[in-house]
Amino acid sequence: MKTSQLLFALVAGVSTSSALPLKQGWTDFIFTSSVPTSSGTVSKQVEITTSGHSGRNAVPLTGWATRLDVKEGSEIKESERISHAVRPLTGWAIRLDINEEDDGVPEEDSPIIFQTAHATEQPSPFYASDPFTSLSAKAWAWAGQRLFGSKGHRGKTSALNAPFFAAYGDSYVASNSLGVPDPSRLKGFTHYNVAFWTTGDGPADNALDWSQGTKAQRQAIVKAYNSAGIRLGVSAFGATDKPQDRYSNATEMAVVLKSFVKGHSLQGIDIDYEDSNRLQRGEATSWLIPLQRELRNQLPSGDYYITHAPQAPYFNKDLFQLGYDWFNERVGDLVDFYNVQFYNQNSYEDCTGLITSSGNWAPGTSLFELNSQHNVPLEKIVVGKPATNGDADNGYMAPDVLGKCLKKATNKGWNGGVMLWEFKGGNGLNNIISSIKSNAGFQ
Repeated sequence: MKTSQLLFALVAGVSTSSALPLKQGWTDFIFTSSVPTSSGTVSKQVEITTSGHSGRNAVPLTGWATRLDVKEGSEIKESERISHAVRPLTGWAIRLDINEEDDGVPEEDSPIIFQTAHATEQPSPFYASDPFTSLSAKAWAWAGQRLFGSKGHRGKTSALNAPFFAAYGDSYVASNSLGVPDPSRLKGFTHYNVAFWTTGDGPADNALDWSQGTKAQRQAIVKAYNSAGIRLGVSAFGATDKPQDRYSNATEMAVVLKSFVKGHSLQGIDIDYEDSNRLQRGEATSWLIPLQRELRNQLPSGDYYITHAPQAPYFNKDLFQLGYDWFNERVGDLVDFYNVQFYNQNSYEDCTGLITSSGNWAPGTSLFELNSQHNVPLEKIVVGKPATNGDADNGYMAPDVLGKCLKKATNKGWNGGVMLWEFKGGNGLNNIISSIKSNAGFQ
């Protein structure tokens, strides 16, 4: 098979180049528009067919491509997957590595790497203590890779600072609480997700309680959480929900979720997608990817967080060919971090299985294997565990044992953090997370 030319389009401030003819080819991912952008692009017009795509998510597209890998023939190989387009940023951004050229055009050997996908008109109040970079139209960022083909890091750094400490709450909380505990019972956490928003009921359980408060009540609680260093969001779907059954259009689903988040004073959303059958059949990520794209469009990075809570085996490509490895390849840059469920799998119950070699029925999905084999940045891997032995069927590790295990990971450069399922009242999760953090070297 003959591989066509690899093309890039720099989408602003670049003189227009004449379009060249391109033969029909095969691909699974491409940025297009119906006409060339008004500011000029280096582009090709291309028609792509749907057949012969070797199980990938190929779609027919006609338009002006900003970047394109195409093969003449019947398939496109994994090594030729499409990534993101180069884009200009203006305004203010945090933790962004750039190379700003006098002429506004990146040079071939310039390592320009995204570390945040969002620029704002003014510095964000959430990051008042962080260094900001003032960007001009001459500052170009390439999403996750060096320009002109040098292999980079898929799933780039979050716009937030690791480590992250997340908790969920689905069990009953006192009736006057709007479904969330007092933040004093969540000391040491950075994120709390009220559960769940479901496609069948909309807000359910504690999320329903939250939705029934007044705007003033919700805002007061959010302010108290923020003062304690915690951001408050909602968890969507959960183990029993099959969201694609009711919302086949992922973009519409994203708009509904956005409306709940923004309409109820929340600061982010956690996508707890657990339709394992669709994932095994390769039907899930073709829905999850556009869902994530539209969510990020509707809930800008820095202003809102977006996390996912996949079961760790979902990254195994043999078990889930188009699972979360495929998802992370394409939109990992748009996810702030992953609350990975290392439980209920009859695996990840000792330190070796959790952090270095999962083995068993889902090999290649331990903490460090998610990084080395699936290119998930270490700072985005949040280790999810049940808070108590009764919170999951299996996978529980006592707080001090888990902390000492994670110390081995922090010694090797991991700093993602910990997620606990779930808050159930009583003395809260303070003692549990404190023991984990102190033994792991986080405090």
